[in-house]
Amino acid sequence: AEDAVISYYLALNDRDLPGAFALLVPDEQLSYASWAVGYATTIQVRVGSVQPISASVTETSARVSAMVTSWDNEGGTIVGRLWNVEWATVRTSEGWRLSSSTAERLEEWPVMLWP
Repeated sequence: AEDAVISYYLALNDRDLPGAFALLVPDEQLSYASWAVGYATTIQVRVGSVQPISASVTETSARVSAMVTSWDNEGGTIVGRLWNVEWATVRTSEGWRLSSSTAERLEEWPVMLWP
């Protein structure tokens, strides 16, 4: 489960949006195009402190917590944010997939003006 979360953020950082989207549990309500719009301004993502929440781990599901730092270009200003993210993951025939998340923004700071 932790590897799926790490892979998701590595794909986002590499701008491999199709690869990140493929790690999500399919959802008839969410199209790739509408999901990808949420990352239109993201220029970099880092993930750390990824760990399962031990009380939630079974053979087919787990909750995983992670600290995520993102940088977005918002109108020419780079804004950094630190998030505490918790993912619900499920084991599928294709491996672990991410089904839903909650995110708490811990910090936000302007980094610089983009030329």
